[in-house]
Amino acid sequence: MEKDRISTRREFLTREFPGALGAFSVLASGCDTQSEGRKELLNKEVESLKQFFKNNYKCDVKARKFKPEELITIQGTELSLSEEKEMLSFLKKEFIKYPPEYINRCNLKELFILRALQRLGDEAQKTDTSGFTPTIGSLYIEAYSKLKNINKLVPWHEGVKLALIFHHELFHMADASDEITRFFDEDDDPWIACNPEGINAYDLNVRTKDFKNRPIGFMESYGLSAVREDQATVVQYVMVNLPRAYSMSRNDTVLNSKIEMCKNYFNTLSNGRMNEQYWHDLESGRVGEGYWK
Repeated sequence: MEKDRISTRREFLTREFPGALGAFSVLASGCDTQSEGRKELLNKEVESLKQFFKNNYKCDVKARKFKPEELITIQGTELSLSEEKEMLSFLKKEFIKYPPEYINRCNLKELFILRALQRLGDEAQKTDTSGFTPTIGSLYIEAYSKLKNINKLVPWHEGVKLALIFHHELFHMADASDEITRFFDEDDDPWIACNPEGINAYDLNVRTKDFKNRPIGFMESYGLSAVREDQATVVQYVMVNLPRAYSMSRNDTVLNSKIEMCKNYFNTLSNGRMNEQYWHDLESGRVGEGYWK
């Protein structure tokens, strides 16, 4: 019956509107051509972005078409072509805040972006994560994460969330790869010493305790979980919105000291390129593509 009904429609259109089916075919063909054209353009834009990371930072970045060996300890959903282009565009704006020397010290060789990122543990256990470094040189970060705007960064969008995760995890890579100037979890470490409670500041269980206000000396309550997380949370806000970070530390001498220590740390790991002039330029929005040439 369905076949007869379609046949009847075809006969009706042919009889009442000569050439109609041909017109529909042309329209459909035109849509297909437009779709293919857009896909081709997106592919070119994505490849251009990938080449930027490869040429300037010697890093392979992608969010689609993963190889089996790239997803051994990680599980997630690949992005669409248009989503990949969006995320790579966001990521480019964050990469250019660093000189190649710093990325090289971080030993970042591969960066993968996935949605709904999970770490795979023993006995098929899965743990939600926004960023993970399973092997030296590789970094996995989550796109479209559920991060909340804790410190009222404006505007709050997917690019900001991706940036916070990227800078946070990249700092962990830098800290892990640095054998000379890295921070140590020792009582005489200047970072720990600037806390009024010293190392005891990190004894609180931040995963179960509800902090309605930002703890004094910290960018956010997650920094109370460990020294390394404290440092990484300071770094992520400094790199994403430096004016906001300065504003938050204006009446917080402990946090202000931590920001200055991070800046000095960056200066050392970048061979002096992330100096005081750089921080002035970052604050005023003058750090962009071509800044490091």
